[in-house]
Amino acid sequence: MKKRISLLKYCKLKNDHGFTLVEMLIASVILSLVISTVYFTYRTAMNNSRNLHNKLELYQNAQAALDIISSDLRGAFRELKGDKTQMAFVTSHAGAHFGERNIGITAVKYYLQEGLIQEEKLPEGLIKGLPKEAYTTLVASLITELVFSYFDDGQWATEWDSGISGKLPQSVKISVRVKSADQHYPEELSLETSTPIFSGKHY
Repeated sequence: MKKRISLLKYCKLKNDHGFTLVEMLIASVILSLVISTVYFTYRTAMNNSRNLHNKLELYQNAQAALDIISSDLRGAFRELKGDKTQMAFVTSHAGAHFGERNIGITAVKYYLQEGLIQEEKLPEGLIKGLPKEAYTTLVASLITELVFSYFDDGQWATEWDSGISGKLPQSVKISVRVKSADQHYPEELSLETSTPIFSGKHY
């Protein structure tokens, strides 16, 4: 009975003194490790999310550029002229809006100027009384490189002029490179596509 009372007094005496310095240090180290692990996990998740967002934005920019140019090329039917960095032709797919009228046949031009630029205007002598000025649209702001190649008679060329050849090329290859605007997370992406042109004659 005496030993039991002494043990109770010892436990009570230890509890009155609280945590020891060693115990406090161990608890602090464990707490620091937990906080560091949680922060590192959160930071990694945020970085991955931001990188994924940048890559998605790059892909959408590149794909939008390819889709718009390819769509217009599929409707090309005359006056295609271009080199490696720019291309102009008359298409039935652009459908530019002049005032309140939607004109299906449009002369379009694509080139690079702080992003991919689409320039639309009416072909010369098509319709009288409508404005002749060109309308420019920024299609994709992150495009940093634009390259055209022209395929005909089994070979690729870096230039084409329907006024000289008397016809359109059989296909046009479009290559684009996009770069992220976020300097902290630099990303680059390249895409290309080849678009066949169904009208091989020059009218």
